[in-house]
This record gives sequence, structure tokens and C-alpha cells, in this order.
Amino acid sequence: MSKQNKYYLGVDIGTTSTKAVLFGQRGQMGKTFQKSYPLITDLTGKAEQNPYEILQAVKEVMGAAFHSAKENKQTIIGVGFSAAMHSLLCLDENRHVLHPLITWADTRAQKQVEALGKRADISEICARTGVPNHPMTPLSKVCYLREEHPTLFAQTRYFVGIKEYVLGQLTNHWMVDESLAASTGYYHLQNHDWDEELLSLASINRKQLSEIVPSTTQLSLSEAMLAEWQLAESPQIIVGASDGVLSNLGIQESLTNQLVITVGTSGAVRKIIETKTPQASQGLFLYPLAQDFFVEGGAVNNGGVIFQWLKEQFFAGKDYPSLLQKMTKVPAGSHGLLVLPHFFGERAPYFQANLRGNILGLNHNHTKEDILKATMEGIILNLRQIVQRLDDKYGPSKQICLTGGMTNNTVIPQLFADICQKEIVVMDCPESSCKGAAMLAMKACDKLTAFPALPNSTHIYTPDETCAAIYNQLDQLFSQAVPQILSINQQLTHFQQHFS
Repeated sequence: MSKQNKYYLGVDIGTTSTKAVLFGQRGQMGKTFQKSYPLITDLTGKAEQNPYEILQAVKEVMGAAFHSAKENKQTIIGVGFSAAMHSLLCLDENRHVLHPLITWADTRAQKQVEALGKRADISEICARTGVPNHPMTPLSKVCYLREEHPTLFAQTRYFVGIKEYVLGQLTNHWMVDESLAASTGYYHLQNHDWDEELLSLASINRKQLSEIVPSTTQLSLSEAMLAEWQLAESPQIIVGASDGVLSNLGIQESLTNQLVITVGTSGAVRKIIETKTPQASQGLFLYPLAQDFFVEGGAVNNGGVIFQWLKEQFFAGKDYPSLLQKMTKVPAGSHGLLVLPHFFGERAPYFQANLRGNILGLNHNHTKEDILKATMEGIILNLRQIVQRLDDKYGPSKQICLTGGMTNNTVIPQLFADICQKEIVVMDCPESSCKGAAMLAMKACDKLTAFPALPNSTHIYTPDETCAAIYNQLDQLFSQAVPQILSINQQLTHFQQHFS
């Protein structure tokens, strides 16, 4: 079989949609297939999804990819899977769904997080798991279900994540890769196994959890799925990893020397490190990618979702390019406005679900265009806090790779360069998690000793020194404002619950 006909499929099970992208052996991107589904939220902090809708979305995009490959005389050798972290699904003894999928965005376990945070050994717990104490973790979610929904908790025979559920339905095998296992909050990084003490804390046992396997583990489709997709034989199904670590893999030219910032609906700063003795740091996560490779960094709740809210509230009918053009007419610092963009609470580096959005310094001279730009500045200043923590640990990074749905323009990347004061490289890889999943499939199927080198085309942005000086001042104010206003935000959060 010629290299031109060999393809790999990367499937990313995201928060709002599932995407499947075909990649050739040289990394060339083929067709993309996508299916969306809703996230159900309310003022209690609920953020749930229908797992059946997600499963059907996966089947639809994979089926479309197999059909497209057949029509174009392409052979899909392997399928790699990526998925959002921190999801929790309750199953009965027959692995039937008992309750909607609880996603990473659900914050109802805040009380359980506060109780866990009072333990004398909480820092040691976070260090050995690599996961901060936050409502996003399945550990806190399980404790929440045990205390607030005891009947459901008692009925649950298995606790799994969305990728485990999907792979279980497609292959009849129930497994979890190390990176998603590590995102649960009850995985021991050094032991590469479930943490018995934390399982006991959550009142569950390892029989209720999936088998932990390497990210390159290979499976086959079930006979039922082969028949549904009319396939003569199964491609190799690669268990894969989490969306965050695979996004880094998909876009980095140099595997361990660059920081990567992803900014889409939410955002994250990540760095791949190579070590046999991983050491987690306070306020940062640490997740396995593959043997001796880990991804360290921090994820934020507030990215493009805030920009979309502003568009709906203040700029109805305006398109994205016109809003970017309006931002260019506002000077750096937005005439003295500072926005703390924590509309959805926040994960890194604060891990405070009760943080809220704040517009500071507002006066009668400010315009809605000032608020627009100040909000984008606040989103990037928030991410800069994580960049600084990684720089403090590993030394100053000179360059940041930037990716995500908000970076397909020239305005936002330049703003990142000015605020972070680093060279920004925008990779031409719009579906980096899918590409990382496909690269993992290549490594597994072709039995490669290293990850394949699949270069991306790039665009480079350098900091403007005048703007950088202004943002240094704004960064100091940002760092002071968040802890100073925390108490007021917490009180307002409790007050808002009266209106739910």
C-alpha cells in the first residue's frame, strides 16, 4: 500500500461537538467531519450533557470519515481518540446510563472541595495526583453525589468518563488511558495506578473504575460496529489521551522546549516535559502523555465564551472581524479599564469556583469598545499568570505557540505578543487535538520509537515595546485585584443563588 493511500483518523470528543479529521502519513490534513450537541447549564452550577447524543455524534462523524475514505480509495489504518477531561458518568451493573454526563464545567461540588481543602494533607494530595482541588475533578463530583444524591450513588456500579463510555460501546472494552485517569483526582502519578486512600475518601473501590492502560493501547471495533459501518475489517482503534495533552502534541515543532497556549471557548497554557520522576506544582496540573512524557500547565474557564457573551449583549448583529477591527482603534490599556474575566468562576491558577467577572475603573467616558478590548486583555492577562508560573519553574520561555478558535486572525495573536512579551507563533493546525490523536495512532500502528515529526506552517508575531510597558503595569494591577476582590465575589455568588 502506498503512503499516499494510508490515512489516520483523529477523533476529538469535545465539550460542544465531536470532530473527526483525516491525516495522511506526512501530516497533510484531509477532510473534517463535525457534529454538535448542547451543554445544559443553570444557576446552580450544573453543566451536563446527554451521553447518548455524544455517542451518536461520534458514530456519525466516524461513519462519514469511513465513507469518505472508501470513496477516495483511502485506507484508514488507525483511529486515535481525544476527549475533554474531568467528565463523570454513572452506570449500573449492566453499564446502562443512570444520569446525564457531568462535565468539567460543573461546579456543584464546591462544598465538597471546600471540605477537602481543610485537610492538613491537601497539598500532598494535589502533589501526588497532579490535579488541583477543584469542582471539575471526578473526585469532588463523586463526593458530591454521595452526599447530595445518595440513591444515585448507591445505584452506581461503575464511574467512567465519556471516552471510556464511547470506546466501550464501539469495542466492548472498558479502558481508560493514563492522561484521563490522571484527571480524575484519584490517580497516583508516581505509582501509575488508582490511589487507594483517595478511593476510600470517595467511598468507591477500583472495581468500579476502568482498567488503566497506556495511551497507545490498540483495540478493534466490535462486530456490530463493523456491520453498521459496512467495514470488512477493523482499523486499529487507539485508546488515545486527553484533548489538552494531544493538542500540545499536534502543534509543537520542538516537543519539550515550547509553551503552548490554546484559546477557544475556554483556554489553557501547557508545556510538555520529559521526566521519570514527575513533580506537580501548586496551582498547576500535571498529566501523562506517554511513557516519560507529561504535560504541565493550567486550564482556564474563560476564553472565547466571554467574547461571545459581549458580542450578544453589546454588539448584536456584528460579525467577528468587525469586532476585531473595533479593538484595533482602542489603545493598549483600554483607557484605564481592567476586566477580571472570571464570568464562569476560574480554574488555574486560582481554583476558585466563586470568582466572578469584574469591570474595574469604569467611568462615564468609557465606551463599549473599551469594554470589548479590556475584556480580551483580561482574558490574556489571566493566561499570563500561568505562563509566569511555568517560567518561574523551568526558566523564561522565549516563544509561545498559539492555537485555538480565537487565533485565526492577526489582532488576537499580536495582543498575546504584547501582553505576554514573548514571540508568538501561530500554527496552521486548526484541529490540533485531532492531529495529536492521529499522531498517537501513527506511533502505535507503525510501532515508532518516537512521535512522528509532522511540521505545521507558522506565522510569527513580536511584542510592541510601547504596548508591553503598559501591560506590565496592568499585569501588576490584575495580580493585586484578584485576591483583594475574592471575598466580595464569594458573597455575590451566594447572593446570586437566591435567583436560581
